[in-house]
Amino acid sequence: PWPRAEKAYAAMVTRLDTDVGKLFALLKTLKLDDHTIVFFTSDNGPYNAGGHKAAFFHPLPFRGIKGRPYEGGIRVPFLARWPGHIPAGQMTSQPIALWDVLPTCAALAGVPVTAPVDGISFVPTLLGRPQEQKQHDYFYWELAVRQGFQEIRQGDWKAEILNASQPGTPKLQLYNLQDDPAEKNDVAAAHPELLKQMEEMRRWFDRSDVTTTHIPVGDFLEVRDRALLCHASQVSPDSTFFRWPNELQREVWPTEDFRLADSVAPPDLPESDLFAGVR
Repeated sequence: PWPRAEKAYAAMVTRLDTDVGKLFALLKTLKLDDHTIVFFTSDNGPYNAGGHKAAFFHPLPFRGIKGRPYEGGIRVPFLARWPGHIPAGQMTSQPIALWDVLPTCAALAGVPVTAPVDGISFVPTLLGRPQEQKQHDYFYWELAVRQGFQEIRQGDWKAEILNASQPGTPKLQLYNLQDDPAEKNDVAAAHPELLKQMEEMRRWFDRSDVTTTHIPVGDFLEVRDRALLCHASQVSPDSTFFRWPNELQREVWPTEDFRLADSVAPPDLPESDLFAGVR
């Protein structure tokens, strides 16, 4: 018999699947089906929480879980549905990341992206025109908690940098995801030049003057004002999540006890206006 926690997990998956079906049915009822593109994905792989064990529904053949190195923590399904535009049932091995969603949605809406962003529109892939798809020079992930790790992907090559938050030299591993998606065979010793290139990239990302966001402070605060996503007092001014230059940090957090909600009232918008631009 299944453990109680896994039964609950399976029930939540079933509930989610049922509710997505209800959403599609509503789109048809409202005659919005052909004018609505739906993305379904996840921000990470499985995790051990609430009694649920990731191994019970492990994303084979991938290794790792959320918050840990290797593909199992970051490689997730991405489904797209747009009747009459995206051919049903097609699959692609085109690698994308969630930071590609913004330029993709902008392209679909016919809106130019005027600020520098790291994402690339994957509209050509969605519409079955892979020859028009621009490619990333690399993908980069980083998590500083626990021992810390970094991941760099270039084409089919993937560098796993372990113990990135610990004193001393991090450990670099190298995998070819085309031949070894489970990341079982570290081939770093056989490719010293490629490993050296990955190490140089790692050192570049470790520079203290590298910022991980292009969002201007004013825009960032405006978004938070409207949505009240969190209070500034809940985030440390020297948070590695943002890694902004010190002068920007001072502008966002002028004092230690500064609270965004104390100084800016949320807008009084009727619920209908919250989704006015979502079609």
